[in-house]
Amino acid sequence: TPTRFWNPNGHGETHNRQTLSWKQTKLKTLAKALAPAYLRLGGTEADRIFYALDATQSTPTTPPHPYGSLITADQIDDVGAFALETGYDVVFTLNAGWGARPRGTWDPAQARELMRYTRQRGYPFRVWELGNEPNAWPLFHEGLFVSPEAYARELHLLASVRDVECPDGLISAPS
Repeated sequence: TPTRFWNPNGHGETHNRQTLSWKQTKLKTLAKALAPAYLRLGGTEADRIFYALDATQSTPTTPPHPYGSLITADQIDDVGAFALETGYDVVFTLNAGWGARPRGTWDPAQARELMRYTRQRGYPFRVWELGNEPNAWPLFHEGLFVSPEAYARELHLLASVRDVECPDGLISAPS
C-alpha cells in the first residue's frame, strides 16, 4: 500500500493508487459475470514482494531488505475468498527477484510456504509463474541477469516444489 501501477503518462511507475479491496460487492458482482476466468497476480512488483504469511495487524509493514513490498496472509485470504466466491482460478507470479536469491540462485522457500498456505485453505491458486518478464530483470531489478539455462533449472526446481505442495497446479513461464 499504496499499489504500484504503470504511470499513465508512460514515465515509470506511480505509487499513489489505492489498494484494491477484494471485498467490494460491485467488484465481485462484475467479476462473477466473467467467470470462469483466471485472475493473474503478477507484474514487475511480483519480483520484489516478500510473503509475510505470519504477519499480524501489529507486525511492521516494512519488508526486509532487499524486498520492495510485502503481502500478508490477510491479503492472500482476501484474494482466495474473492476467487472462490467469483469462480476464478488464480495465476500467481512467484518472486524470482533479488530477495528470492540470497545466494545468487532462486530459493524456493517462500514459494513453498505460499503454496502450502493456499492449498491448506482450499484457495484456487492453480497456476504458478516463476518471475515476471525475466528478460527485463536487468532493467527493473538492478542488473539481475539469469541465463536461460539457469532459468530452466529454476523451473525444474519450481516443478519439484509444486509436485509436493500443489500437485494439481500448473507452471507458467516465462511471462
